[in-house]
Amino acid sequence: MDLCYRPLLFVRLWTRRLLASAVYYGGGIKLYSRLSRDHAVVLMYHRVLDDTEAGDTVHPGMNVTREVFAKHLEYLSKNYCVVTLDQLHEWLLGRTDCPKTPCAITFDDGWEDNYRYAYPLLNKAGFPATIFLITNSDWSMSNIDLGPGKGDGIGWDSVRVPHSNPYNS
Repeated sequence: MDLCYRPLLFVRLWTRRLLASAVYYGGGIKLYSRLSRDHAVVLMYHRVLDDTEAGDTVHPGMNVTREVFAKHLEYLSKNYCVVTLDQLHEWLLGRTDCPKTPCAITFDDGWEDNYRYAYPLLNKAGFPATIFLITNSDWSMSNIDLGPGKGDGIGWDSVRVPHSNPYNS
């Protein structure tokens, strides 16, 4: 990485954190929730890493640690109605109702850590999530560099495992 780019990355990271803290602690999220009762939220994650894997290589906006993801789920449980994408679609069509703003959780690319770290936390919270898997056999997770565990996509054995939760039909 170019040494000139590193200070800029540091400034961008801390600017984002400062703005996020200002919005959160300043009540911006609660205000948004009140004003957006007729809107839904779709959260998209890429990776959920163990604290030991994350280190300094966590890319803001791409990776979160298990601890941070657990805090996200705790916040969602208090402030949102977490639903499947099908349930969100039904809500958007006006066929169902949610007591709070509906929220769907999604994961892009199907990294193995989605299953290893995110799934147990989601299951504990009773939340559904959708993982969009890469299925093209000519393309590999190792083609992109997102830090630790690169190349670790969810294996077909994990995809085929029947999960005992109420959102699987």
